[in-house]
Amino acid sequence: MTNLTGVLMNPAVVGALTILATTLTTALGGAITFVAGMLPDIINGVAGMVTTFTDLANGVGTTWTALTQAFATGGIAGVVAKIQDDLASVGNNITVWLSNMAISIATNVLAWGQAFIGWIIPAIPRILSALDTISVRIFSWLIATDIAIGAKLLAWGQQFVAWVAPQIPALLAALNNLANQLVSWLVAREIAHAQQLLGWGRAFVAWVAPAIPPLLAALGALASQLLNWLAAQVPPLLAKLQIWGQAFVAWVGPNVGPLLSALGALGSQLLNWLAAPIPPIIAKLLIWGQAFVS
Repeated sequence: MTNLTGVLMNPAVVGALTILATTLTTALGGAITFVAGMLPDIINGVAGMVTTFTDLANGVGTTWTALTQAFATGGIAGVVAKIQDDLASVGNNITVWLSNMAISIATNVLAWGQAFIGWIIPAIPRILSALDTISVRIFSWLIATDIAIGAKLLAWGQQFVAWVAPQIPALLAALNNLANQLVSWLVAREIAHAQQLLGWGRAFVAWVAPAIPPLLAALGALASQLLNWLAAQVPPLLAKLQIWGQAFVAWVGPNVGPLLSALGALGSQLLNWLAAPIPPIIAKLLIWGQAFVS
């Protein structure tokens, strides 16, 4: 913070900042002058607008009075003509006011642009020079600050290494001791688990071994019953298939002759249908061939 204050209080930086402040003050004064110069035109435009609306209000009042009298006397055509004249007059006033305002604004904008160009062009070299001086001073301050920060970080790193280095052997010994304890605990746990699993395996074998002969005998009896049931189902199934076959033959046999006759008739009709278009097609092809040759 002290270094930054010293940079900002440097005479060159102070001079550059003074130039910037003077330039900005001049610009602000010029802007105020421009706005002040525009005020008369704005006031005149507003006054013209007030006059226009006053004329409009007076015209509306006059028209209303004439309309009332016309309804009383029956002369409505004159009132309509009066309304048209008043509206045309008000429209012309508004058009003139808008035209004057547009001309005034365009003139002032042109004057502002010329004044801004006349102000900014001479000020550009001074502004660039001031900004260059400020950037050089700030860059120099940043370099000096970075060097100081780097030196401080280096000192902190050296202090950290000096503090950590003596602790490394004790830390490694503690880690080695912790690893040995962890391995010993895991080995003890696995031995206990292995003994427990061995006990469960023995108990399972002692429970399953006596049950194997009765289980095999029951499976043999179940297989024999299944084979006997399947053998008993074969004769009824064959008898039923024989009945179904006989019924199928009895249904199909009488229909074979009519079916063959129908197929023969269908074949004849198909041949006749195919043969009928052939002579016309051949005749047409002969005509086309003769026409092509000639």
